[in-house]
Amino acid sequence: MRRFALVLLLCLGGGAAPAFATEWIDCSDAGHHASFNFLVGTVDVLSISGLTVTAGKKAWASQPVYGPGALIAVGQAYEDTDTLRVDAMDPGLEAKIAELRLFKTSEADGDVIYGGTLHVPGYGAWAVSCDGP
Repeated sequence: MRRFALVLLLCLGGGAAPAFATEWIDCSDAGHHASFNFLVGTVDVLSISGLTVTAGKKAWASQPVYGPGALIAVGQAYEDTDTLRVDAMDPGLEAKIAELRLFKTSEADGDVIYGGTLHVPGYGAWAVSCDGP
């Protein structure tokens, strides 16, 4: 019985480990009128497991645990050495809610710096900078 409990404990602990391997990248304009925040996995490819978007008083979130607002889903998500692009879609993946287009750079082993644009159709477009991994 002890052995079973130990194996179960190790399995449950291993199952929770990916939650610790994620970090938020938070993007907003200078006046904080709009934001696009996304939860990325720390793997070699872009892996988005959550996101939130705000534009004025309107808010969206991919899960209620991430914040208030209408539900959204991750659409296109692409990253290369110089750019990162993410689209937020309605839950049926039929309409684009927001598009984030970023350039990124870093110096040697320093932090990555992101800057670009956020467009929320029907609400506006903003120049944004981001904080995160």
